[in-house]
Amino acid sequence: MPMRSLSHAPRSGHVSAAYSVLRAGHLQAAPGAALTRGRHVGQDILYCRSGYGEVEISGRVFGVGPGQVAWLANEMPHAHRADSAKPWEVLWLRLDGPGTGAMRLAIFGENEHVRDAGDTVRLEAWFQRLFATLARREPTLDLELNQLVASLFVLLAGSGRGPTAEMPRLVARVMQAMREDLTAPWPAEALEDIAGVSATHLRRLFAQHLNTSPHRWLMHERLLKAQNLLADTDLTVGEIGVACGFSDVFHFSREFKRHLGASPANWRRAERAF
Repeated sequence: MPMRSLSHAPRSGHVSAAYSVLRAGHLQAAPGAALTRGRHVGQDILYCRSGYGEVEISGRVFGVGPGQVAWLANEMPHAHRADSAKPWEVLWLRLDGPGTGAMRLAIFGENEHVRDAGDTVRLEAWFQRLFATLARREPTLDLELNQLVASLFVLLAGSGRGPTAEMPRLVARVMQAMREDLTAPWPAEALEDIAGVSATHLRRLFAQHLNTSPHRWLMHERLLKAQNLLADTDLTVGEIGVACGFSDVFHFSREFKRHLGASPANWRRAERAF
């Protein structure tokens, strides 16, 4: 039976520009209690304090146990069920705002919906702040909830499989090597030599700890350096492309526009106008 449930209706237009919490609660589920829905507004996040349950997203089932967090993709058909023998006790919220699906992918990874909560003391304290904020209903509630949701993202990103101090040294070693020489082609064999593991295992570690691949991480670093050079130097676009490891100006321009939505020259003009 529900032990606590609080609701909020954000001001018109708020969730198009900022995050909010539509509902939140504390539930001790009955054995086997289940909910099945098609698409629904917002995104539901469940933190399992004790007991067991499972979530289902578009036909894929994920088990959830104590100290784990599940993020339901409400834009897809979904369900959740309490275990029939040891039903879960959960703290939960339904959030909404810009790009919540993309935020889920950034924190949990592609096709993943359950992860370890990490620091459960901090997470429980966060829920208590959320409940107290919703109960007070101050005039600044929408702004307070936006701040709280952002802090939740930071908390979740630092737990489980996100970038943490427990990142394997070999991953950090590969990152450092690529960052120090962005002009190198960095084929899989070169990364294997540095890491001391197979390319397949290295890709798995990057996905586990950084939610990306070595190739995509390298592309991000190259484009970040390119932005700095475009903004702060008078090097030509071609010279910057070479300095950042791109084979030619056409390759550089294509990747830059694909990731940043503008050509290097147009991006530079816009930044310098500012």
